[in-house]
Amino acid sequence: MTYQLLPALSAEQFMALKADIAERGVLVAIEVDERGQVLDGHHRLRAWRELRAEGARLPQYPRVVRRLPNEDAKIAHALRLNLSRRHLDARERAELVAGLRRRGWSHRRVAELLGVSHATVARDLAGGTDVAPAHVEGADGKRYKSRRLDPPPSIVAQSQRDERRALEALEQLGDGAPARTIDLRRAEARARERRLATGAPPDGSSTTGTMWRIDCADIRTFDLTERSVDLVLTDPPYTNEALPLFSDLGAFCARVLRPGRLLVCYAGKLALPEEIERLSEHLRYVWSGAVFQPGRHTSIRA
Repeated sequence: MTYQLLPALSAEQFMALKADIAERGVLVAIEVDERGQVLDGHHRLRAWRELRAEGARLPQYPRVVRRLPNEDAKIAHALRLNLSRRHLDARERAELVAGLRRRGWSHRRVAELLGVSHATVARDLAGGTDVAPAHVEGADGKRYKSRRLDPPPSIVAQSQRDERRALEALEQLGDGAPARTIDLRRAEARARERRLATGAPPDGSSTTGTMWRIDCADIRTFDLTERSVDLVLTDPPYTNEALPLFSDLGAFCARVLRPGRLLVCYAGKLALPEEIERLSEHLRYVWSGAVFQPGRHTSIRA
């Protein structure tokens, strides 16, 4: 367990945690990195797995998938989370300080992370060989001063399937992932927008049923027979950069739809007038509808 740097819970503490999870489920999200390795929640995950193996009917545990720039950043993030919930005695703290110094962490960074003074760090290291540099070299080869890291790109996932989707979205976003926590739906939308912006082609897959077909394709290059389609249902990106796609979509549908048939197109509210205007370059506007979603919504301000 690479990122489990604090002492393991005692048997009594673990059994208390397990009993709580048996009664209420996992309440604090288990955090994993972009490779699926657990950053925080080793004990919660172990308890959940043991309870499921014993036949307990527990819901899936909440997950957060984070991408951090290097191993040092992952360790720092995992320690911040754990230290906010755990109290270390003097011996445990000294062992942790020594381990961080062996990794090349400066006195200042260790003190900041643990919330202690430089003098405390020096006392914990007294009697040992302290040859670590004042700067940290990360796994990316860059040198970092001791400072608070920016929030890592993170995606909230509610199940194992969502965790896989979150990992795929982080991989697709690359350096474009926002430095904050976002939900899975928004992350996947950003990943689609990034693919469009970088010119990454769709995978070209096609799924068919008795009277329908779903194609993963770019309408700007997708070849369909003229006037061969009864309905086009699509959900383009809603960013300002993607607005020209609505003109392309209108031209595509004017070519492939049979006379009198419909394009049903999801559209973002803020740019709705321009989206309708662009579609109307090639099609006749018919109607606007709305889909009401349950739960919290994002406030839209001027």
